[in-house]
Amino acid sequence: MAHRYIVGWALMVAALISFHPLLSAQINPTGTLTGTVTDSTGAAIGDATIQITETSTSTSYQTKSGPDGHFYVGNLPPGTYNVTATMKGFQTAVYSAVHIVVGVIYDLKVEMKVGGR
Repeated sequence: MAHRYIVGWALMVAALISFHPLLSAQINPTGTLTGTVTDSTGAAIGDATIQITETSTSTSYQTKSGPDGHFYVGNLPPGTYNVTATMKGFQTAVYSAVHIVVGVIYDLKVEMKVGGR
């Protein structure tokens, strides 16, 4: 009987710990970069290449914007990043010193100007 009591308490404590948001952030200590790519008129630019590079390690991540211009990169280690957006017919957009923080979603508005490659 005492064994069931102890096992029951242990399972309850384990469940509480696994669902606690602060403890979950410690298990996966990452942040998120999301954003929208538009031209100077505010029209969405789909299929733009987004390059995210961590400045101290040069670790790089890449994604594409969707048809609505949105992009999403999750599970980024905390740090300072440089973000570039490229698309044929537009100038490269560069954003320096983008700070990714654990548990925070950084929303970047990327504006690309016509011209260039």
